[in-house]
Amino acid sequence: HMIKIPELASGNSNGRHLVFVGGAPRSGTTLVQRILNAHPQIYGGTEFGTNMIAELRNRFMTLVKRDKITEIADEETLNDGFRALILTIFNRKLVQTEKEYFTEKTPANVLEFETLMTLFPEAKFVLVLRDPRAVAASMKKGLADRKKNNRTYPSGFRDAASRAEMINH
Repeated sequence: HMIKIPELASGNSNGRHLVFVGGAPRSGTTLVQRILNAHPQIYGGTEFGTNMIAELRNRFMTLVKRDKITEIADEETLNDGFRALILTIFNRKLVQTEKEYFTEKTPANVLEFETLMTLFPEAKFVLVLRDPRAVAASMKKGLADRKKNNRTYPSGFRDAASRAEMINH
C-alpha cells in the first residue's frame, strides 16, 4: 500500500520530512547523502537544484519589497507557492517509494539554506565541511580526469579558477 504524508500532501508542511544537504562542490555532499539514504525510510535522488527554486523565490521577494507585485502577491503568498512547488515534487517521490524522509543534495543548497529554512522551519539541514585544500585537490584531479577522458564539465566548472570562484561563494 502507498503511504501519503498528510502534511506534505496538503502543502502545509513545516518540512519535518525534508533533509537538505549542501556544501562546497567536491566537499563530500554525495557521500553524506549516500550514508543518509542507507536508512530504509529515507529517499534521496539525484541533485534536483532546490537552490534554484529558492533563488527564484528570492528574486520574486525583491519585487514584493519594491512594491512591484504586491497587487498580486505578498510575501506569504510567494512562500506558500514556492513551498507547494517543492513539496509537490518531493511528495510524489515519497509516495512512489513509500519512504518517510526525502533528502535533497545539491552542493549549492548551502547558498540558500536561509531561504529554505524560511520555507521549511522544521527541515533538517546538513552543512558538509571539508578542508579547502582537499576540495581544491579533488577539483584539480576531477578536472584532469575529465580532460583525460574527453568529458566536459558543466559551465562554471571549466577550469580550476572557475571552480575556486564557486567555492568562494
